[in-house]
Amino acid sequence: TRWSASAAPSALALAVAVAIKFIAWDTIAAVAQGTWAEIDNLILSRSLITGILVAGFVSQVRPLCDGVSDQTIARLGFRPGPAIVFLSLLLITWTGSFEILRIFYLSDWATAQFADPRQAAGIFVTGFWAFNAVGVWFISAGRHRTLAAYALVLTVIMAAKVLVVDTLFVAATGRWEALSGIAWNRNFLVGLTAIIACLGGHYYVRRISQCRDWPLFARSTERMMLALCIVMIVSVYTFEIARVFEFESLPVSFESTNLAMHVTLSIAWTLNAGVLLIIGFVRWDKLFRLFALGLFALTIAKVFVFDLSKQVVVYRIISFGVLGVVLLLASLLYQRLSARFAESISNPALPGGTSD
Repeated sequence: TRWSASAAPSALALAVAVAIKFIAWDTIAAVAQGTWAEIDNLILSRSLITGILVAGFVSQVRPLCDGVSDQTIARLGFRPGPAIVFLSLLLITWTGSFEILRIFYLSDWATAQFADPRQAAGIFVTGFWAFNAVGVWFISAGRHRTLAAYALVLTVIMAAKVLVVDTLFVAATGRWEALSGIAWNRNFLVGLTAIIACLGGHYYVRRISQCRDWPLFARSTERMMLALCIVMIVSVYTFEIARVFEFESLPVSFESTNLAMHVTLSIAWTLNAGVLLIIGFVRWDKLFRLFALGLFALTIAKVFVFDLSKQVVVYRIISFGVLGVVLLLASLLYQRLSARFAESISNPALPGGTSD
């Protein structure tokens, strides 16, 4: 409209105030004061409806930001349009996370369905973040800077939560016995979703870095996302192997379930390192080769420090056999490609222009 230029600053200020009130008072303060226990209904609670309305209102302020004068932009120090988009996306993620926590902490349904509803709430929040990140990556498609930036931030936070809170912390506190189902428990499914989100993030960051000059989406960011994908994959299947041997009823009996678990982990890490090494040579990507060597080193250290001192003879033979065969194949592969390594060192312009 004709008056949008004058109305835009007021609308912008009101949108920010409403968003801050919803996050700071209607959710955080409500949890601290215990008043969120008064919010009932499994899905259509007033907090959810209000969050959707607030997110919708803030997103509608975005077109008005185009009417903000240059003087206002100069006083603010930034263009408000991208900040409003980021804020509206944050409100969507915040509202969904709050609703999940409310359902799992307060509803009778969660108590009936889960042995530890609060522990289950954490992994469901992670799953929501992962789906949210996948959706924003897909909508952005590498064309919208603010959407891509939000998806990148959410993906990194979500991956950190999976690696630290949902696996290491759960394993350390012994709360993972509540999970059931071989490869189909909620941690594993959310882990797969998180891996998909990280892979999607790597794909779009790589695409952006190749065709657009956006500082956040540089070559280093693409490398970071690829490393995060590899770490996520290793972490998810390692946690699942440990959980299965520790708490599932397996059809095969072992003299020592703990020793069998360590043998399986050694074999899985060795094979994973071999696959990473092959990919590193096929794509001539140094990062894959470095991760392969690191995983080989970790496996060798584990075999000598733990497997030799703890395992019975049969398990030692299996561990050393698989590790020895894969290391032999890896050394042969490096030997056959030594000429190409020498060429890449002398010519840094070639792909993988530095040696491992």
